[in-house]
Amino acid sequence: MIMLSGLARHQHQISNFSLTDLHTENDTKTYSGLATITMKKGPLTNVPIEIKIINNNVISVWLEPIKVENHFGDSPIYGTVFTSKDLEGKASIGATK
Repeated sequence: MIMLSGLARHQHQISNFSLTDLHTENDTKTYSGLATITMKKGPLTNVPIEIKIINNNVISVWLEPIKVENHFGDSPIYGTVFTSKDLEGKASIGATK
């Protein structure tokens, strides 16, 4: 995570995801549940979370803003879904020399 200003780079981890609901609408799969999120003050447990996979290309992760003290704002975090085919021949991704 990083602020829009480019400052305060830091990381969070999502773990212990417990699925409470799964549904599919058009080309979007939605996984709802509870998870543990690491924060500066320590881990927060039982955080409501919604993970959407859109067209098998985009992932959005929404965390209940009140439960995480609005740390991530009130909109989802977006990313790209990679398949094993996307990664073929790219063994150096993430590697440093």
